[in-house]
Amino acid sequence: MILIMGADGLLGNSLLKDFNSSGMPAIGTTRNKKNIKENVTYFDAMELFEAETVPKNVNLAVFCIGNTKIAECENNVAETMLLN
Repeated sequence: MILIMGADGLLGNSLLKDFNSSGMPAIGTTRNKKNIKENVTYFDAMELFEAETVPKNVNLAVFCIGNTKIAECENNVAETMLLN
């Protein structure tokens, strides 16, 4: 199982679709609760989490998490440095 962190972004969304359509099972994460669906679960990289919340059958993780909005990055420098 492949875990795509940030599956609601441009890159992560594309990877999730490509992996699943090619027969490689993949699940994704999002920090936007509106984007939760069957194979995409909530995860906010800025919050502490327990390792037990990661599905046991994940053997590869792809990190596509990051803030790409320049204005938000400039206005939230400390948060951007932690996240990106």
